Amino acid sequence: RTPIDNNPEPAVSGNSNVLVAYFSWSGHGRQMANWVAEETGGELFRIVPEVPYGDDFDTVANRAQTELNDGTRPALSAHIDPEIMAKYDTIYLGFPIWWGVEPRVVDTFLESYDFSQKTMIPFATSGGTGIGKAEKSEAYRAGTLTGMKHPKPDREMIKAAGGLPELIRQADE
Repeated sequence: RTPIDNNPEPAVSGNSNVLVAYFSWSGHGRQMANWVAEETGGELFRIVPEVPYGDDFDTVANRAQTELNDGTRPALSAHIDPEIMAKYDTIYLGFPIWWGVEPRVVDTFLESYDFSQKTMIPFATSGGTGIGKAEKSEAYRAGTLTGMKHPKPDREMIKAAGGLPELIRQADE
């Protein structure tokens, strides 16, 4: 695996009530985020660490494990203005599963805003671990993922947030 560029998306404007925030190192999460944004009309926001994770998977895996063990919260290279964030009702949150949970840079994003009145719908990429352990993460326990009561969103939550036929099909299985 090789990393994608470390550039953020263009600044969000708040012209939609849906935000698709994602962190992607290899590009898989970016592709999923683009699909979600196309289906929902959501605006894209890429969660980018101030210091890139590195160019090879071993370096990334080592850093991710260290951050997890130390409770590190990597700084973000870009932020959403709080007035713009307030305009979003629904937030799709995409991330890879690293060491069984979301990367700590995603926790930095989650701890940067008030999501208490938002519908949160997670989606994740993984080479083997499901999204279920993310519900046991620090961010989830601290309440920053309010509204993410089930790691796999159900049909009604998905419909309420604007669709995504493939996710509805998966929720029905």
